Amino acid sequence: MIVLSFDTLIIKTVYYYVSAGCSIYIAYMELFERLIEQRSLSTGNIDIPSPDNPSAPAETLSVRRSSLCEKITLHMKLTCDYRDPDISLNMLAASLCTNRTTLSCALHELGYVSFSAYINSLRIEEFIQRVHSKESTNYQDIFYDVGFRSRATALRNFKQYTGKTPSEYFSN
Repeated sequence: MIVLSFDTLIIKTVYYYVSAGCSIYIAYMELFERLIEQRSLSTGNIDIPSPDNPSAPAETLSVRRSSLCEKITLHMKLTCDYRDPDISLNMLAASLCTNRTTLSCALHELGYVSFSAYINSLRIEEFIQRVHSKESTNYQDIFYDVGFRSRATALRNFKQYTGKTPSEYFSN
């Protein structure tokens, strides 16, 4: 603490910047350790080549994408993230420890034209399941519960998915 006994502005400034730099360095190192630990847990410590690497064999990338397809399906069944009206491609990619491009390719492999088509199909499937289970007779409440923000959006997506309105679909 001899450094602090000097009452010069230069020494105090240097001390401030060195201590702030050390604090930031420690915080970032801890953050990176947590990110690396999380990534190694989610991938099972398997070193898989990235899809950006053109020298990686096509079979390996296909296996990785099919593995990601399984992770997507399992994640959505367990967490029901599709019920969140604010869910985005970025949010799902972050929770699966992947990037947007790889996630989009995996969704295309699952047969969906876009992320929103995938999310809306999950919402419609749950809507149909809830109506069949007689959980509620109010369609609008169920539409909101499964993640749609508005009635018009829900009806448009339902008709696009089933080819019928909810009244026509459930009258059979």
